[in-house]
Amino acid sequence: MTYFEGQTNLYDYIRKTIIPNGDHTLNVNGVDIDIEMINFNEDVVYNESPALGNDVSDSRMLILNYKGNLTINSKIMVTPKVRKKGIAIFVQKNLINNGIISMTARGAIAEGQEVYLFKNRDGTFEYVPAVGGGGGNSTKAGVNNSGNPGERGINRGTGGGGSGGNMGTNPRSSGHGGLGTSYSGGAGGGGVYNTNGAGNYNGGNASDIGGLGGSGTARSGNTGSYGIGGVGNEPGKSGWSTSSASYIGNITNSYAQSGTGGLLIIYTMNLINNGTIESNGSSTIVNAKYSSNHTRLAGGGNSGGGSINLFYRQNYKNNGIITADGGTTQINARFEWSIKGGDGGAGSITVQKIHHAESLILNNNQYKTYKDEWSLVSESPSKIDFETRGMLSEDFARTITTKSVPAIKGKDIKFLSALNFNEINNILAIKFEVK
Repeated sequence: MTYFEGQTNLYDYIRKTIIPNGDHTLNVNGVDIDIEMINFNEDVVYNESPALGNDVSDSRMLILNYKGNLTINSKIMVTPKVRKKGIAIFVQKNLINNGIISMTARGAIAEGQEVYLFKNRDGTFEYVPAVGGGGGNSTKAGVNNSGNPGERGINRGTGGGGSGGNMGTNPRSSGHGGLGTSYSGGAGGGGVYNTNGAGNYNGGNASDIGGLGGSGTARSGNTGSYGIGGVGNEPGKSGWSTSSASYIGNITNSYAQSGTGGLLIIYTMNLINNGTIESNGSSTIVNAKYSSNHTRLAGGGNSGGGSINLFYRQNYKNNGIITADGGTTQINARFEWSIKGGDGGAGSITVQKIHHAESLILNNNQYKTYKDEWSLVSESPSKIDFETRGMLSEDFARTITTKSVPAIKGKDIKFLSALNFNEINNILAIKFEVK
C-alpha cells in the first residue's frame, strides 16, 4: 500500500500517476481518499458480468483504469461486488456501454468527504460535496401523514432519505430521513402505526452516514399493525403488534429493500451510452401481508439516489437511460388502512466535457507539451497521439497567423492552445514580435 500526494483531483492522479494494482491512499487536494486500484492494459470487452473489486465493504473507492477501449455488451452489468466509497471508471480511449453501469444500492456506510474530480481551466474544481440532500422531516404526531421526501441532491450531491409515514387513531411522529453523503444517498426513517393509547414510541431516525434505516414502531388492538423500518444499509427493523403493547423494531424487516445510491464517476475520451447508467436508491415493496390479520401498515422512508459524474474529452452520445432516482413505496397488497413512507430524494447527474489547460507547440515537426509533463518529440504528432496526451482535438490544426505573429525564418509554427506570447518565447527560445 502506497501513499500518493501531489495532485489536486482524481482525474490527474489517474492520468498522470502510475498507480499499481492494490490498496492505496491518495491525498486529493488535502483530502485523503482510500482506494482500491485495478489496471487493465489491453482493450476490454465484457460478455459476462465481471466480479469487480474485493469483498471488503465501505472502506475504499474502487478505481478501474482501462488503458485502451472498454465495451460492455447488452445485459451485462458492471458494478462492484459489495458496497464501495464510489467507483471511478477511467477509459483512455472509447467507452461503449450497451449494458448496465450501476452504483444502485452500492452506496457506502461512511462519513462524507469532498471528492475533487477535476480542475477547470479557471482554477475552480468540480467536486462531490461531503454532505448531500437533507433527509425528510419527521411527520407530526396526532395527524395521519405520508412520509416526507428527502431533498434532491444538487451540485453533484446525493439525495436525502425519506421519513417514515405515521397512521392510526393516535399516530406518533415518524423517524426522519438521513442525510446524503458524498458516498451514499440518505437512509430512510422508520414508520409508525398506533391504534391504541398514548405513549412515547416514535419511529426511529435514520443514519446520517448511509447506514441503518430507522426502526419502525407499532401499537395495535386485536388486529395486526405494522410500522415498517426505513430503507438503508441495512433496513431498519420493523414494529409488529397485535395487542395494546407497543413494539419498536421487534421483527426483521420484510418489506424495505437494502441499499442506497452510490458515487459513480466516469472519465473517457468518447462516451457512447446505448444502455443504462444508474445510481438509484432502494424502495419499499409490499407484495403480501405479514400475516392473515395484518390489516394496518405505515411505510418507512426510502433511500436517496446517488451522484453520477460523466466526463468526456471528445464526444458524448446518450441513446440510453441515465438515472439517479430515489426509492419509492409500492403497496401491492390490500389493507384496510395503509400509508406510504417518504420517497428518497433524487441524486444528481452531471455531464461535462473536459477542457485541458495544457498547451502544445509544434515547431519544425517537433512539439512540446506545456503545463503538464514536458516532452519533445522528433516527429509531427498524429491525431491519436495528440488526443491521448490530453489536448483538445479541435486545436489540432490551429495555427498562429501572420496577423498575430510573423513567420520566423521560414519555420512552420502551429499554436495548439492558449499560451501568451511570453510563454511561447520561453518555450521555443524564439523572439516573437506581435503586430
